[in-house]
Amino acid sequence: MDTWDNHAASAYAGGAGISSNPYKIQTAQQLALLSKQSKTNSFSGVYFSLEQPVDMSQYLWTGIGFGGIQFAGNFNGGYNSIFGIKIYNNNGFFNAVKNATIEKVILKDEIIYWSTDVNGVAGLCGATNNSTISNCIVDNLDLYVTNRDDFICGLVGYTALSTVTNCIVMNSTLENASCILAQDEEDFPSRINNSSAINVVGKNNDYFSLHNCSNITSSFGEFYIFGSNKKALSKSIYGSNSDFGDWMYSSTLNRGYPVQKSFLTISSSSTQTSAQVYSHLVSKGFSAA
Repeated sequence: MDTWDNHAASAYAGGAGISSNPYKIQTAQQLALLSKQSKTNSFSGVYFSLEQPVDMSQYLWTGIGFGGIQFAGNFNGGYNSIFGIKIYNNNGFFNAVKNATIEKVILKDEIIYWSTDVNGVAGLCGATNNSTISNCIVDNLDLYVTNRDDFICGLVGYTALSTVTNCIVMNSTLENASCILAQDEEDFPSRINNSSAINVVGKNNDYFSLHNCSNITSSFGEFYIFGSNKKALSKSIYGSNSDFGDWMYSSTLNRGYPVQKSFLTISSSSTQTSAQVYSHLVSKGFSAA
């Protein structure tokens, strides 16, 4: 099966890899260049920016980072959708990250299949260590592993000493997974804030939504489980403002993605403007970008 690493571009669209001038990615081939180079380079402190949506459905994706080489850079997806990722026996869009910042990534119509024993598999990051992940969306993920193990999740798998904020897994099916959003290494707990699972179907799963996380706030799970115990949280500690309650959908809020009702203390009267709501969400730490 052919992989994107065999079809990588020879250079990025521009940039210098610094905060004020990141390496610019505008095509599937340029995104494949990052994947290919990351097998031998952690890109510590290097900045990348996805400038437009890309269709990755033509070849198999082997992931960013490889083995002991964990991606340690900064990747800004710019809310540009990455379509059609297909993964076979690799750990995720990012295989592994450490000391990294991942933000504004949208993965749509992703397929992950593992045919052997494995742990540390997820739609966005298979393994996350001492990193920050924010404002990311996994939409329509189909994840299947033949043998259930730990750290197999919809968003991030093995999660240690990391922070996950404003992230959503939605409209997805996970089979033989251990968790929907994130599962922590017990001795190195992470913080989960403002993140949710929306319309997710699980088959033969152990835990659901979050497991072993130390501080969960304002997060939500809505899912349908077959063949497992129904657990929203497992061995997790959640803060005083956690609310696994109702969410609302509106085309004028949060770019059409779900917003937790408890964020909205403004009256729902017809005189309320979208600008007022956005301002309120931002004051609560929610991204209006």
